[in-house]
Amino acid sequence: RIERGVLGMIDEAETYLRGILPPHAQVRVRHHGELARIETEDICTNIIATRAREVQDVLHRIGPRYVSLDLGGSAIGSFNPKGCSGREGEISA
Repeated sequence: RIERGVLGMIDEAETYLRGILPPHAQVRVRHHGELARIETEDICTNIIATRAREVQDVLHRIGPRYVSLDLGGSAIGSFNPKGCSGREGEISA
C-alpha cells in the first residue's frame, strides 16, 4: 500500500525534474523507503548528472534521505516486475 504522503513526494520530485529536462522527456521517481531512485531516458541522464548537487538538494527538501540516478535508463511503461531490485512487493509508483 502506498501512502498519500509518498505519492505527494513522488509527484513533487517528478514535477521538479520535468522542469529541468526537455519537453516531453520521460522521467519517473521510484520510492524505496529513504531512497528516491530516478529513472529517465538515456539522453536525460547527463542533464541530471551535471546538475547532481542541485537535484540532490531539491529532492532532499522534498523528503527522501538518499537520491540515486538509475544508469540503466528507464523502465517506463513496465509494471516493475519483481521490483527493479528483484524483490517481490517492492513499492514503486
